[in-house]
Amino acid sequence: MIKGENIILRHVKEQDLDWLIEVLNDLSLRGDYLRTTLKSPHEIRKGFKETGFASAQNELFIITDLSGNRIGTINHFLTVPYSTSKELGYSIYGEHGKGYATEAVKLVRDYLFSSTELNRVEIKAHVENIGSQRAALKNGFQHEGTLKGIMLVKGKYIDTHVYGMVREDWNALS
Repeated sequence: MIKGENIILRHVKEQDLDWLIEVLNDLSLRGDYLRTTLKSPHEIRKGFKETGFASAQNELFIITDLSGNRIGTINHFLTVPYSTSKELGYSIYGEHGKGYATEAVKLVRDYLFSSTELNRVEIKAHVENIGSQRAALKNGFQHEGTLKGIMLVKGKYIDTHVYGMVREDWNALS
């Protein structure tokens, strides 16, 4: 468990699976910036049974408020097989504008740099997703460029900004 000032990050528990299946498959919660591909409840349960959604390649955390109410998810995953870089992906369900995503990004960024030999963390944000871009910038990530037509969202290929941080930049934050 990783405790912040306003949130707690914890691994997925079996009692979270129904909630996780619901939020991952409720397209209205995805907003305008996430893929609209549904996730098979069977595959979600199978993934939990096999790894608990925690491995060297991918780790999923539930974001809760300090009272334990689930408010979102954040995960880190290998960007490409030949790299040690990790990408962060996060979603807040219904509690937007309270800084939860920004704090979750900081907690996972610090966790990764302080507990692994990882040298790079990145975030990709839809070009219109100002909240996600702010979360990256507030945590010291640098805008590195824009990827054209990288993801299909609601039938349209969208562009995303890439934000990155290397260990040297993280060390300079201290």
